[in-house]
Amino acid sequence: MDHKTTLVEPSAWGDYSLYCLENSNGVRVEISDLGASIVSFKLKDRYHRERNIVLGYNRPEHYLAGQAYVGGVVGPWGNRIENGRYDHAGNPIQLCQNEGSNHLHGGDCELHKRRWDVTILAAQGVTLETQVNKGEGGYPANLRICVTYRLSDANELTVHYWVESDDDCPVNLTHHAYFNLSGGKHDVQGHIVAIDADEYWDTNAEQIPTQSRSVMGTAMDFLQPKRIALGFATEEAALVSAGGYDHCFILNGEGLRPVGWAFEQSGGIVLEVMSDRPAMQFYTGNHLSDHKDSFGKPFGTHMGFCFETQSYPNQVNMPDIADQVLVTPSRPFNSTTVFKASVEGQA
Repeated sequence: MDHKTTLVEPSAWGDYSLYCLENSNGVRVEISDLGASIVSFKLKDRYHRERNIVLGYNRPEHYLAGQAYVGGVVGPWGNRIENGRYDHAGNPIQLCQNEGSNHLHGGDCELHKRRWDVTILAAQGVTLETQVNKGEGGYPANLRICVTYRLSDANELTVHYWVESDDDCPVNLTHHAYFNLSGGKHDVQGHIVAIDADEYWDTNAEQIPTQSRSVMGTAMDFLQPKRIALGFATEEAALVSAGGYDHCFILNGEGLRPVGWAFEQSGGIVLEVMSDRPAMQFYTGNHLSDHKDSFGKPFGTHMGFCFETQSYPNQVNMPDIADQVLVTPSRPFNSTTVFKASVEGQA
């Protein structure tokens, strides 16, 4: 079948631009050069009503002012590094500390608030690029970061990451889209979720991994699909302390494979996630009530969830596997995640 995805000419969006991908099914995804962000992801539900299944803002200044990483690419290191510190070749490296003593989501590199350069623009997708200079955020190398979005007629939004470095440097890019398959009509507690993970990382009070645990018999068990609210109802200590799910799941399998699934019953919208990453942070927007939308109202607690495909939090400090997350001049970061949308029971 010929690929019929079309690219709508970029439109001005304040001081930035929006790039709209649309496929033959009428699915539309808007990408901005601000943060390489997914601003909207629209499709029709089972009743042919259009729904935007990601949280976003109406104007770029709200993205610049926001503190919840809404819709953006985060890194160079997504998630946390304990005390913002790691050792390499006998030398201590200190990254900036922007979450208490932790380094979180790249610290003051703020990839999600940068203007990215659009380097390739085609019907199949858009490629955006930015640079992190040595010393920014404490990173010990110069990094060239590229992200490519492609939308297929199978409603697959592919996100491909590529990072080159001139020295050894930890890299763990991920995406911080908040999904709400009801189009924001309800919070996500009624969403049904499955995650292909036998284990997850238990954490300390600073949400740094301490040991891997089996999901069996816990609220972390998503091997069989279940409503998010069922996990909340257990009142397990790990969920109570985080205000919901904010946990890293150790994914089964290797290579690009299905790793997660979500379903919202009122509109019949399904989201499938495929990735080649070893882990996925499942976050249920526990602190979104602290952040306002474009109308000045709080988003609301649990109004979105994130499937953040990635390496393990703090992996750069796990001696046996730390080298796996170091990008070198001869080994770039090369990773793919796919978000596929579909509709069940469409009339």
